[in-house]
Amino acid sequence: MMSRLRAFLSVVVLSSCVHPARLAAAPEAAVERLRADLQGAHHTTFAPEDGAVVAIGLARLRLPGSGEAPAEVVRQWILDHAEAFGLDPQRDALTSSSDEALPGGWHRVTLVQRHEGLPVLGGDARAILDADGRLRSLQSGLVRGPWPAGTAFVRPGEARRRVEDRLPDLEAGSVQVELAWASDERGPTLVWCVRGVRDGRPSTSWVSATDASEPMLEQGAVHAAGWYYPQDPTGPLQETTLRDLLPGEGLASPWYGVTDNLVRPIVPLAPGDYRYAPSDSLFDQVNAYALAQHYVNDELRGRLGWTGPREPFVVRVHYPTSPYAALTSGRFVQLSGPIPGFVREVSRAADVVVHELTHAMIYDHGILATGPNREAGALHEGLADYFAAVVTGDVRIGEWLYPNFPQGATRVDQPLPLWNVANYDHVAFAGGDAASVWGNGMILSSALWDLRHALGATADSLALEALDYLPSQPTWVMFGNALLQADADRHGERNASTIFRVLAARGWRGGVVEAAFTGPTELAPGVAGTFVARPCCSGLYRGHYLWSVREWCRGAPCEDWRSIGDAETLAVALERDAEIGLRVTSAWGDTVAAAPLFVNVSFPTLRVVGPTQVVKGTESLWRASVTAAGPYQVYWSRRNLVAGAIEVPVAQGLELRARLEQDAELRVELRDARGRSTTERRTVTVAADRPPSSFVSEFRVAPPVAVEGGRFESRVELPVDARLEMRVYDARGALRALVRDAQAARGAQVLRWDGSGLGSGVYFLEARAGGERRAVRFVVVR
Repeated sequence: MMSRLRAFLSVVVLSSCVHPARLAAAPEAAVERLRADLQGAHHTTFAPEDGAVVAIGLARLRLPGSGEAPAEVVRQWILDHAEAFGLDPQRDALTSSSDEALPGGWHRVTLVQRHEGLPVLGGDARAILDADGRLRSLQSGLVRGPWPAGTAFVRPGEARRRVEDRLPDLEAGSVQVELAWASDERGPTLVWCVRGVRDGRPSTSWVSATDASEPMLEQGAVHAAGWYYPQDPTGPLQETTLRDLLPGEGLASPWYGVTDNLVRPIVPLAPGDYRYAPSDSLFDQVNAYALAQHYVNDELRGRLGWTGPREPFVVRVHYPTSPYAALTSGRFVQLSGPIPGFVREVSRAADVVVHELTHAMIYDHGILATGPNREAGALHEGLADYFAAVVTGDVRIGEWLYPNFPQGATRVDQPLPLWNVANYDHVAFAGGDAASVWGNGMILSSALWDLRHALGATADSLALEALDYLPSQPTWVMFGNALLQADADRHGERNASTIFRVLAARGWRGGVVEAAFTGPTELAPGVAGTFVARPCCSGLYRGHYLWSVREWCRGAPCEDWRSIGDAETLAVALERDAEIGLRVTSAWGDTVAAAPLFVNVSFPTLRVVGPTQVVKGTESLWRASVTAAGPYQVYWSRRNLVAGAIEVPVAQGLELRARLEQDAELRVELRDARGRSTTERRTVTVAADRPPSSFVSEFRVAPPVAVEGGRFESRVELPVDARLEMRVYDARGALRALVRDAQAARGAQVLRWDGSGLGSGVYFLEARAGGERRAVRFVVVR
């Protein structure tokens, strides 16, 4: 029964030990009531089998009865929401196990579960309360039903006899037998808990209270003794207590275990005694377990409140990792034995063991060591060095392990100004070559070490808590913002200014800061337009926006810039031309201005006054009437209405005086000071000797008459204004000349056109206007 019982596993693992089919779903109403009670920002984790609450994080809940002892306040609150946690309010009870005072006036409360008056082995819950008595996090390892009938068919004397037969070294008079509940893969079961003392240390075993045929399960020497080096063999050898040992071969706890690649699994020298001498190869397993216990249990889980790994870490000693001293992949930490000329026994170097376990902890958060510019790998190394220095109190990492680096293979106290983000890929020290993750990681670890000087142990909490906000392949920008977010969510944003100051000194920036926006470039007077800023800054902090405007008069700014808004969007109505500006300041203090956007409100206008019919060779006058933001320019050009003619400039200014020899199109362009333009075109027809009469009744075309220089004249009569198209074709139907293709005024007019390209022969002049067609035949003799 209950082989290698995991009574103290994290909530996720514990909940998975109960067969899903046997669990009733937590009442939906109870869960919704708990959510409503939490209010505000929080993160709640539910067991997949039955939907019961197993963890609450990021909370700031002021609990009822805050004047009472913290443990009692938490106990009452959990019982008020018993069904949401999968408990039976009538059969389950909670009692206080411990109320630990934490730095800053915070408290860690542990509650243990009793079912129908009997203790539930491993059934507990741990809560963190801040100095104001607010619930910040809660981890529930409470055992959930269905519970079998609580009838003990095995007598307590039989349970005691079985344990004493198995463990004859139990001290006489120390044995106590207590009925309790335990949970295995089949769910809760009734057991006899037999406690005693072996060689001066406690020992606990379980015997089924319902089935005499079930094998006895020995918990093992929960508090076994062992020797280890707290730092490395340059310091004294110390005796320590190896806690949370699970039954079976080797050294294993619910959170970590040690295996040896070269020798057999370790066995105690005597019950509860692992005090192997350093000269024995089995000592390395004990040393690695003790170091893992101190770091994972005492530091991460105890001091910093981490809930522990989702799956136990596996530390492998004497592993063939050459040419590396150690390698970590996921939850597997692999430590080499001595490599001649390179490293000593890795499992005896506390800083390197902690360094590698930190990698496993970061992997447990789902954070890989790959990503853009190797920043995620450098993040792994920087954090691993930082926590190694925190735990050992030594800024040098690996100085004993690597004889060739007596000042450390890496260090976390690298000086400014050299060790800053601007020199990423360009700094090196001992074992951390330039452009390596170890070299770059020292920039990050030194920044965190600076933060620790400023904030003390709070920096440790922030570094650990920030991991909850990172994606699988983070950049340093993301980590900087994650520190700020962790501070905002879990420390009341008390440390933000210090984080900014310390990281900025190391060249930290909140990533790419952009100032850009979109919006209309044209608006009608008095009609509001909306301008939208693009996201300015990478990371969690969005930065500050400042909008400004200045109006333009007569083609130039007529006021200074003035502020008009500080949100991500701006809605504004304008009465005249104006510029819109945007300035962005990131959370790190970087300020960037966007290129101003000119908004057209007062557009230029142009009207041309002058004749549309003139006498050939006589001077005529055309004027431009203008409304525009000065200074402005007016340009005149002309194109004769004959085939192949091109447009040529003829004048600048508000007036044009010209003599026309043939029909032409005048083009007038106005350009204002902003480069905006508008144009007008006017067709002017030319009479040979007189303006044409306007009194005609029908569309007529007379045969062309030859005049000097190979030119011809054609008389056309139009009853209405219309577009006139006139072309010359030869006897085979081929187009030979374009006489006219332009708007024409009603009346009779004479058109002179160039026929020098026509050889001797018969031709046809075709005219089209107002949907009608006329054609006349004529002969050319050369």
